[in-house]
Amino acid sequence: CRSVLGPEFDLASSGAVFRAMIHDDALLGVVADLDRAVRRREAYDLEFRFRRSDGEIRWLAMHGRPRADGDELVMI
Repeated sequence: CRSVLGPEFDLASSGAVFRAMIHDDALLGVVADLDRAVRRREAYDLEFRFRRSDGEIRWLAMHGRPRADGDELVMI
């Protein structure tokens, strides 16, 4: 994960840290798609640009399904 997201990325980072990495042109769409997937508990399949911690812009494909973990939904 760090080889793609950047050497300083921590998997335990908050969602706010990850959201800050998403390219401005993609942010609203990515957030809306993830929110919809969580609400509906449906799989998501996204592709978007993001900015690594070293400033490099890359494309990221993200696939998953929200998973119930007690009372919270956790993205995996």
